[in-house]
Amino acid sequence: MIAEAVEDAKQNAKQNKMETCCKYIAGKAEDTFRSMRYHLPNGFDLRKSRVVGVLDPPRAGMHEKVILACREMETMRRLIFVSCEPNAAISNIVNLCRPSSRKYTGDAFSVTRVQPVDMFPQTNHMEWIIQLDR
Repeated sequence: MIAEAVEDAKQNAKQNKMETCCKYIAGKAEDTFRSMRYHLPNGFDLRKSRVVGVLDPPRAGMHEKVILACREMETMRRLIFVSCEPNAAISNIVNLCRPSSRKYTGDAFSVTRVQPVDMFPQTNHMEWIIQLDR
């Protein structure tokens, strides 16, 4: 939802000669996922892609609408979940990984990697990068 972060990502991709490999979209995830096909180049088949989502929720965690949208987007094969508050993230991770049901449609994700990152040395604060795959 932060347009400046998208611009930073585009500059980073350009510096690494990867600007044609990625598409960056700022907006609410639950809205963006449903309209993603309108952001893609002509002739691009989203069903044949391996979509990687990156979510960096607020401290309180991700809204349930976002969890449901991630579950529904079958082409999203990998999800990178950044958390500054692991206790709040637990509920989100459980809902991403729970078996399919009427409420939680789509294939479940599985946690495949967790990496703590000490972005604030000499404090108790850590960022957690959680990789989920399906």
